[in-house]
Amino acid sequence: YNQYEKPEDYRSSRELLLMLVDIVSRGGNFLLNIGPKADGTIPQIMQERLLDMGRWLDVNGEAIYGTRMWDRPCQWSEGRRKEDRRSDFGGGYSILQQTIAPAPGGAVKEVFFTESDEALYLHLPLRPEENRLMIEGLDGGLFARAVSTGGSAVSIRKSDNGLEVDTSAMADSEFEYLAVVRLVKEKK
Repeated sequence: YNQYEKPEDYRSSRELLLMLVDIVSRGGNFLLNIGPKADGTIPQIMQERLLDMGRWLDVNGEAIYGTRMWDRPCQWSEGRRKEDRRSDFGGGYSILQQTIAPAPGGAVKEVFFTESDEALYLHLPLRPEENRLMIEGLDGGLFARAVSTGGSAVSIRKSDNGLEVDTSAMADSEFEYLAVVRLVKEKK
């Protein structure tokens, strides 16, 4: 805790959730540091972030808890990618630049993947253009149906390039932080 910190010194709830999904999609664990005041209370701004994350996890937790890394952690859009380098704390890592506010000509992570025994989860930082996202190289025969974890029906269509996901039936509120689509694996 630092009494001189301002709200802009803290990451937003959306940024924290994007970091969580990015890290889990790569097989990692997210450690969030909360610094209580001298009297043991948690500062209001930290409480707000934790509550926002908790509300999102209440709806989308199945796509995080008990999941593992899939064949690849994410799918990038066209454009220039910033090289990931190991470094000290922070290290220039900007999840916002990698997902929703790229540098001019920069690529973004269009979708993150996590997997359980029953489903493949697509974590969408933004609503796709024209509500359609092509998941490249995904064998459409592996999945029977798609729904968002928020409850909306999501249509999928197989193609030669992969699987096209139509998010037009999803509510805008599902994209407040990032939306999650569950692709259910067919029973063999």
